[in-house]
Amino acid sequence: MIRLIVSLIIVILFEKNYGQQTVRQCTCNEIEPCQKLAVESVLPCSDQCQKFVSSMGGNYQQIRSCFQQKQPIIDKAMQCSQDAFPEACSRTQPKMIPKRYTKGIEIAAMNEINKQLQRMGIAEQVTNLLSQGRRFFKCFQSCMTKKLGKCADGCHLDLPSDNVVVQKIKSCALRSGVQTAAMKDLCFCIERSGIRQLAGICPRIQIFETK
Repeated sequence: MIRLIVSLIIVILFEKNYGQQTVRQCTCNEIEPCQKLAVESVLPCSDQCQKFVSSMGGNYQQIRSCFQQKQPIIDKAMQCSQDAFPEACSRTQPKMIPKRYTKGIEIAAMNEINKQLQRMGIAEQVTNLLSQGRRFFKCFQSCMTKKLGKCADGCHLDLPSDNVVVQKIKSCALRSGVQTAAMKDLCFCIERSGIRQLAGICPRIQIFETK
């Protein structure tokens, strides 16, 4: 559904180190098939979990269409996010880099999103909505994990700090058209599909190019 998620799925490699343990940097030849597989898996995984959207009152096919209408923006943002880390994988001899867990960037992203939601005054409403959609997200995450399997197993991407990664992806989203008008339009489209909990949220969306 929302392919921008794939940008985070591909780069989420937690920065907390295991002492001095190191791991081999992934080669670009290893990562490219993983990127392709991740992109190809998003819609099938969303479709597989659609019953959890229906349980919230939404028409899944209509919601799917809402995101497809924004596909050019999503694709542009995703490509920009991938291009923002040219040294993440190695095109020559890979080096050894610090070994990392798999949650840090996810946590940094959620902190940034929560900060923006609080600024707009809709954090509580969105939190309640996401709580209702928890089963969908868990189903989707499980499906993506199974689809990717052991893709690029045994290596990591060489990324900057968690916050730098999140800010670069945020910058890409803004430059690619993730702005107030587009996000309000998407939000109202999803509301019309049956997710009435968005009624008080959509009019208050304000996207600013601030950290």
